[in-house]
Amino acid sequence: MLQSSHKTIHKAQGNFLHNLLTPSAVFKPDPATGEYDPYPKFSYTGTLRPVYPLSETRKVPDKIKKPDYARDGIPRSEQTFTGRRVKILDQKEQDGMRKVCRLAREVLDIAAAALKPGVTTDYIDEIVHNACLERDVRSHLET
Repeated sequence: MLQSSHKTIHKAQGNFLHNLLTPSAVFKPDPATGEYDPYPKFSYTGTLRPVYPLSETRKVPDKIKKPDYARDGIPRSEQTFTGRRVKILDQKEQDGMRKVCRLAREVLDIAAAALKPGVTTDYIDEIVHNACLERDVRSHLET
């Protein structure tokens, strides 16, 4: 009986993935506000809704080396698994890893300090972005 009613509820709600990933859907911004919901067919259970657009794409200075996925969003370096081996770090690389981890901890602490009700994830993203730029974190990964 319990399993039967569970299936009935899911069938009544329709196919979750079909509602979430509708390839033919066109998401047009509201002419008055410029905002739009990227998931118009998602069956929300509460009053919270996503609101797009978020802020403009944040800029990263040219002096900071960008990962391969910065160009088009595809992480090619992470998709090549053949022949991968665990790299044993030498002393200099270990020291560099410690430094990067310390910087990452600082950035996480800064982000955590900003968390409170009403703060948007977009604002937290801005805080993290700025904290990383202040620490020039990508360049530390190269040493």
